[in-house]
Amino acid sequence: MAEEFGLKWDTNFETGIEEVDKQHKHLFSLIKLFADATILNNERSLIRQLFEQLEAYTVFHFSYEEKTLKDLGIASLSEEHFKEHKDLILKLDNFKKQYLIDNNINTEELIEFLVRWLIDHILETDKKEFDGK
Repeated sequence: MAEEFGLKWDTNFETGIEEVDKQHKHLFSLIKLFADATILNNERSLIRQLFEQLEAYTVFHFSYEEKTLKDLGIASLSEEHFKEHKDLILKLDNFKKQYLIDNNINTEELIEFLVRWLIDHILETDKKEFDGK
């Protein structure tokens, strides 16, 4: 079901850093679970739990990725890269609050946003940074 949003892992997303690629695949899986749960209109408690898992794992992944970039001495785009991470975390938190407070959220738009953001971020930002390793 989530494939209708273009959510399919492809080797073009690989950064060459095995752990980062593994975490990116896991993010794809979490977004897929979230998408499938919302498409199937699963219980609000399950969607909330998946939202929280997605948010927590995203924070974990960004922290790992930023540390890896620093450890590799890659500074070409890092400040802008880290800002993209912070901006997404804020947006995710706002989406979650919107959903939890009044359920006033278009989940289809949210899923499309997450899929586009993740794919664009990997292809346009992560790959450029890690290709410079």
